[in-house]
Amino acid sequence: MSDNITVDELKLYHECGHTILAKLFEDYLELEGVTLSPGKVLEGNALEGTGAGTNIKLKRFNSEGQDAFAIMLLAGFVGQNIFLRGREHILMMRQEFVNNPDKFTKDFCSGDWQLFQFEAAGNALARKIDTVEYLRFCLRFLVDFLCDEKIWKIAEKLAIKIKSQTDLTLKKDQLGLFFKSTGLNDYLNEIKPALFSTLGFSL
Repeated sequence: MSDNITVDELKLYHECGHTILAKLFEDYLELEGVTLSPGKVLEGNALEGTGAGTNIKLKRFNSEGQDAFAIMLLAGFVGQNIFLRGREHILMMRQEFVNNPDKFTKDFCSGDWQLFQFEAAGNALARKIDTVEYLRFCLRFLVDFLCDEKIWKIAEKLAIKIKSQTDLTLKKDQLGLFFKSTGLNDYLNEIKPALFSTLGFSL
């Protein structure tokens, strides 16, 4: 980690990755809130001492919902690495990132990766591919989506918004206002058909 990048900043962009993906997949996932506050509890879910967390619940238990949940689990890993290395650098290294994710920082990601491996087994089987290719499929989608210039600018604004809160927390209604004010709702409506087509999701 660079000397001028703090642990809290890395955690912050990790959670922003989860949060933006949960918004994209709002038909499948329920986003309750995001926090960087040490020991903060969101809707009764303990944060396991990480000092950060995003409360996201699966609300549609079909194959698309399971894929959305799995992709969202890896969004923190991708978000923190875009912040750490830079959006253009990750785009330039896209193939290496997708094929060799172990070369990139996985700080704060152990729980996400363990749960992803569990989810990936069934999801890969449903898509008739192996789990390695399923991982690459998810990472390709995440790099392309989160490295979109408009999406990443909104992720940066989200990080600033969270840091500006006295309790380092944004609840569901606050996130809703943020998404509307930044134009994320309109932009997602514009790009979602192409994104969902890539995933094989229906609209």
